Parts: sequence; structure tokens; C-alpha cells
Amino acid sequence: NGQIRFTNHRLITSESRIEVDFEYYPAVQSYNRNVFSAFSTHRLHHNSIRLNVRYYREQDNTGQVLEESQALTAQEKAILKQAGDDPFKAQEPGYSFKGDSLGSYIKTDTLYQGKTYSIFKFKGKHKGTYTVSFSYFGRNRGDYVRDRLGVYRWVGPGKGEYLPIHLIALPSRHDLVDMHLSGNPWKPLKIDAEYAFTNLDQNTFSRLDDNDNKGQAFQLTGELSPLNLHLGKTRLGKFAMQFNTRMIQRTFHPADRFRKPDFARYWNLYASPDKGAQELSFQLNTSYQPVNGIRISNNIGQFRQKYFFSNRYSVNVTMDNYHHFTSQAKYEYIASDNQLQPITDHWKRYHFEIRRKLWKLNPGFSYHGEWRKRSLQQGLNGFRFDDLGIGLNLWDFKYFKSDIKAHQRKDYVYDIGQTGKLLPQSVSSTYQWQCGLKGIKSTTFNFTLMHRKKDYSKYFESIKVDTLKLYYVDAAVQDTSWRDRSTNLAQIDATHHAFNNAINLSWQYRLSTEETALREKVYVDVGEGRGNLRYDSYLNEYVPDPLGRYILYILPTGKFEPVSSVQTAFRFRFDPYRYTRHKRHLKHRWLSKFSGETYVRVEEESRDPDKAAVYLLNPDHLQGQYTVRGVTNFYQDLFYMKHNRHLSFRLRFRLNQNYNNQFVNSTENDRRKNQELGLRINWRPMMRLRSQSEGRLRHFTRNSATNALRNRDISGYYFAQNFSYRPRSVWEIGFESEAGYETNTNLLYPINLYFVLLKQRLNYSLPAKGRISAQYELQNVTVTKNPFKRVVPFEMAKGKRQGFSQQWQLRLEYTVAKNIVFTFSYIGRKDAGFKRVIHSGQAQLRAFL
Repeated sequence: NGQIRFTNHRLITSESRIEVDFEYYPAVQSYNRNVFSAFSTHRLHHNSIRLNVRYYREQDNTGQVLEESQALTAQEKAILKQAGDDPFKAQEPGYSFKGDSLGSYIKTDTLYQGKTYSIFKFKGKHKGTYTVSFSYFGRNRGDYVRDRLGVYRWVGPGKGEYLPIHLIALPSRHDLVDMHLSGNPWKPLKIDAEYAFTNLDQNTFSRLDDNDNKGQAFQLTGELSPLNLHLGKTRLGKFAMQFNTRMIQRTFHPADRFRKPDFARYWNLYASPDKGAQELSFQLNTSYQPVNGIRISNNIGQFRQKYFFSNRYSVNVTMDNYHHFTSQAKYEYIASDNQLQPITDHWKRYHFEIRRKLWKLNPGFSYHGEWRKRSLQQGLNGFRFDDLGIGLNLWDFKYFKSDIKAHQRKDYVYDIGQTGKLLPQSVSSTYQWQCGLKGIKSTTFNFTLMHRKKDYSKYFESIKVDTLKLYYVDAAVQDTSWRDRSTNLAQIDATHHAFNNAINLSWQYRLSTEETALREKVYVDVGEGRGNLRYDSYLNEYVPDPLGRYILYILPTGKFEPVSSVQTAFRFRFDPYRYTRHKRHLKHRWLSKFSGETYVRVEEESRDPDKAAVYLLNPDHLQGQYTVRGVTNFYQDLFYMKHNRHLSFRLRFRLNQNYNNQFVNSTENDRRKNQELGLRINWRPMMRLRSQSEGRLRHFTRNSATNALRNRDISGYYFAQNFSYRPRSVWEIGFESEAGYETNTNLLYPINLYFVLLKQRLNYSLPAKGRISAQYELQNVTVTKNPFKRVVPFEMAKGKRQGFSQQWQLRLEYTVAKNIVFTFSYIGRKDAGFKRVIHSGQAQLRAFL
């Protein structure tokens, strides 16, 4: 499971290029994997030549399966033996009949284009007769599509991506030998040569398809450090050069990524029929600097595969503060030819920008454009765009700076009806304003505002069929969702501190236009004691539990739609002691004994058409009918004698208000509001004894529009006492107790109860070696009113049920040696309402190299 999160620091548009690498474990992986590597280095010829040799092996151990998997059966081994290297041949039926109300799918017949097909329909958990597992086969190679996790829908033969088939994981073995030789035959010249050999057996059970297991690769690079050129006594500047050549076989399989990001775009490999590692390439880069501040760079290269070749050339001229000018001009041309299709591709890229300092102003101009022509059998295809930009520093004074930028981009595509004619496709306008303070030690302020609007021509907005869109554009490098967009981004960061941080303020504000979809909560069973949730069959919901057996994934589903998102947070700290502690005549003034902290946070994702009202945090438009997700937090702390180690007081108020309307399952959407008011007293009656007393009032409400039994209206009164005694520096004895009285006044769920919690702990520490701790906890819940005989809801009595609940734990951490640490933990639990005792233990030995 991977996730990418974008922030307001960078505008992401349909023209943005994002390349992401994930290191992942295949979903069908069933075996433990062994990895072995070795490395050796040698220096020759007075250390001027270095030789590095590496060996790497990665192999699946078919005798040791993963904990969640089962050992291979004889039938599965026979299937693997006949599958060769094709993972889709190692298959078996993915469905199993379970009986009424024991599955999630039903099997039925349907008529499609005059033929009858047996298909599976999702009916819901425990509402079907079959359990079905689906495997991904690729676009237009399956009969089903995935609506959300665990829910698949039949769309017709060859029109989907999934099939009700279980794929058996192919056990593989990967060997790699790499030799790297580097040296300096001449002081300014460095030469590197590298040879690698790989042997990848994608199915160790089968000898079929083993003729392509072995592959080789060779790379030679040379780098000439900048040389000073002279003609007599005249200096002609500096010259540098670098070359690179590669030979990689199609059957070569590297252990890790070795190509740079944007490699396909760099060589224009989108039309290549061979998507493997095969490569025969050469590149030459030169750099010439006639005078300081001016540099001319050139690149020429050739890339070849069996039926594909690409030639590229680029020149780049930069001026860095040369006569108050800063500029860059770049031209790039790539010509590629797919001889198998055939497809001829010519791609030109232009970039130019210039700036000049004029007093406090710094005006600039930029141009970026691309022109791509693809000659196909059915005609000419391609695009062109021109992006013009201007920028200006409005103010750049001692304490304040500000600048504005504006861009306009025009996109064109070739008309499939008239060869050689470019049609206007869209116009995009982007505006950005930045301002901020600088040079002020106690205050910072930065403000950024961006607005972007993209308008498509009516002709292209009317095209809705994806297959027709692909006649106009290449989906690998162009946007295929042709609809008008409007994007807003804003960011404010402000801080201020004064009087030696006695006063500290901070404010953050973010707004953005995002695209979001309804989300689905997926609960995954990971085994007893390994999760953080458990399923409560009485409450019919998953509730938090540190020793639970489920973990939660929240996944997007369905169609994405635009929403307005705003986030803001304000914090104010007041602590006069920080100012008076260094001033003797002020130190004992009564004001220095008081301090406090205020924190306010608001988050809102909304479909409200009145975006300005959401951005300005209009209360009438927050957590309303258009809200997707809303959060409001208000925290207030007041301290008296906070820095006194013998006696201090804290008065705390907490308000948390959440509204969720973002989940596919409507029963997961609700409103929650929690308010707490508490007074805490920290007291040290003697040096070795600490005491902490706290009284709290709490009011919690929960409202669900679809499940009235989940509604809550809970009021509670609590008192807690904590003692900590240290007879010696290495020993600590603790005793905690808490008592509470709670009432749920909801008409459908009226319950009154009180609870008592007792907790003892013992800690022993060995300086610089480790520590051991033991803890025992006992809680009793007594229900005084329950007319409907309902189960105690999780929001009451700290999540415990009526009766006695116990928990005991032991933890040990010990440093065996300088780089070796041993840890052991054990937790036992017997909760009221549960028949069995849960034991959970873990031992771990960690070595740090």
C-alpha cells in the first residue's frame, strides 16, 4: 500500500510530470526470501586503479512460506512445473462454494451478445454463497472491474481487468555479479568501466522458458575535468567533456533501478516496442565557459534497440549575473523511429528565460514550448504548446519583499481529419503573488496565493469517448480528462515572539482546490494482538484496541470530484516567567506565576459552491450539507506556578468537533463532539515522592443519520490520583487510581454506570545497560441503570464492559553489547465479557552495524 501526498508548496496540474518508484512486496508472494551479498575491493598500480567486485543473490525459499500463507500442495507444484515463466499460467479457480450466508458472492447466468455466461455478483459480506478471489490480468484481458476493495463487477468478456482466478506465486532466484574498474590515466581524465552479469530464474520449479535467464551489461564512461585553454598568453576559457556508452542485453535484469527519472522522456521511448532493459547507447557532453558567468553546453546521443532507434541533440546557454543579466536558453531535439509499427517521432523542446536587476525591481520573462510530430499509419498525430511567463519583484526592501508571476499556456493538437492542421485545444492562465517579511528576528510572515484556470475549446469538451481521445493525444505524456478546471492555492505562515519568548504566537493557513472521491474503510485481519482494532459483535462496529486483530485501511473509490479544502491553526503561548527569570527585581512578581496556552485548529473539505465562504471560514458554511470532512479543535490551558517543581496547578479545557461525510458506507458517517474541563494538581510532598491529582468533567455526543443505536449523549465525572515513589535512583514504584461516573441520556441507549481503575507499576533500571518494568491493572465497571439491557458502549468506562477487567505486562530491554540490544515484552489480558485470556509476547534481538 503506497500513498503520495501533495502540499501547497507546489502547484500540481494536468501538465505536471510525476514519476514515482515504489519498492514493494508482490501481493501474491507466499515464500520467505533469502538475500545474500558480498563485496570486495582492490587497488592496483600505486592506487591509481581501483577494482570493485560485488555478488548478490535473492532467492525465494519454497520450504518456508509466509505466516499468512499455506504450504504448496502437490497439485500446485505440478501447476508451477508446467507454467514456465508465465505467471498467468500458474493459476487455479479462485472461487469456492461455502453455502448460504457464508460467502460474499452469488453465481448466476447472464445473456450477453447472444451467449450465456456464468458470472459472480457481489451481494455483501455473509449474504452470498461463494467466496471469490480475483487476480489482475491487465487492461482488456479480464471480464471484471474493481469498484472498491473486495468488490468486483462483471462488465463483459475482454472488457475488464480482473478474472476470478487465483494466481500461484512463482518462486524465483536472482543472481548478479558486478565488476567496476576505475582509474586516472591522466590527472584531469577519469575512466570508469563496469560489467555486470545476471541470472534470473523466474520459476525455480520449472525448466521451461529458461533460455532467457542470463543477461549481460557493459558501461564505459569518461570524464575530463575543466581545462584552462590558452592561445599564447590569451585565455580562451575553460573546456570540459564527458562521454558515456552502454550495452545492455534484453535478458539483463538489474537488482535495482539504474536508469534516471524521466528516462523514457529523455530518449522519447514512448513508441518503443521493447519495454525491457535492452539498450545500445552513446552520449557525448561538452561544456565551454569563454568567460566567467557564461557557459555553453552541448549534448549529442544515440539510443538503439532491435526495432527502435532514437537520436538526440541539445544545446544550453546560461548567463549568470553577466552585466546584471541572468538568462538561460535551451533547445532540445529528439528523433525516434519505431521500425516495427512503423512510427516516426520528432520532438522539439524550447526553453528561454531572462532576468535583469533594475533598482529594487527584478523583471523577468520566460518561454517554454514543445512541438511533437508523430507520423503513424493512419496519419499525423502530436501536439504543440507555448507557455509565456512574466515575473516582477514589486518590492525588495530591507524588511519586506514581494513578487508576482503570470503564465499563459496555449495547447494545440493535430486534427485527425485534416493532416498537418493544428487545432486549438485549451488555454491555461496561472497567476501567483508572494510577499513576506525578512530581516526581522522576532517576526516572520510569508504569504503565497496562486490561481490557475484551464479552459478547453467546445469541440474537445464534447468528446467523451476515451478511444476517440487517443487518436488526438498520447496518454503517456498528455492529459485525457478534457474538462475545464479552476485551481486555487494559498498559504500563510506567520510567527512572532517577544520578551524572551514570554509571548509566542503562530498562525498557519492553507487553502487549495483538490479532487477527492468517497472513501471506504477496509478492516484487515492481521491476527490476535497484532492490530489496533477489534470487532464488537454487540455494537456491530470496530472499536479501538491496542491488542486487537484488525488494522484499518481507508481507500478512495469511485469518481473523483473537486472540493475546496481549507486548514488553519492558531497558537498563543503566554509565560511571563521566561522574561522575569533573568530579572531579579521582577522574579517574584505574582504575574510570573501565571501562564497559558491557546490552540485553535479548523479543517474543512467541502463541495460548497460558495468557495469564498469556505475559504473565509464562514461558520454558516462549515460542517454543513456540503461538507465532506470537517474538524474543529479548541484547546485552552491555564497554569499556576508551572515552573515550580514542588507544587503547580493546571486548568484545561478541550473541545473536539468532527463531521465525517466521506465514506461509501453511510453508517461510517457521523458527527462527534467532545468537551472536557479538568483541574490537575502536581505536588511533591518529599523529594522521593510525587503526587498528581486530577478532576475532570466530560460531555460527549455522537450522531449518526443512518444508525440511531450509535447515537450517544454521555456526561461524565472523573477523579484520578497518581503516586510515584523512588526509594533509590534505580527503582520506581507507581500507583494510579481513577474513579468515574457516566450517564448516557440517549433515549434509545440509556445507561448509567460507575467504574474504578487501579494500576500498579514497578520499574528497575540499570544505568547504561537496560531496564525492566512490570505493571498490573484492574478495573471494575458497575452498571446502575440499563432498562433495555444493552451492552456498555465503547465510549463509556474506558471501553470496558460490565464486570472486572485485568491486564498485566512485563517488559525488558537490555544492551548485550555495544551494538546489540535485546528486548522482551509480554502482555496478558482478561476483559469482562470475554471468555478467554489473551496472551501476547515478543522477543527481539537487534544488531546495529
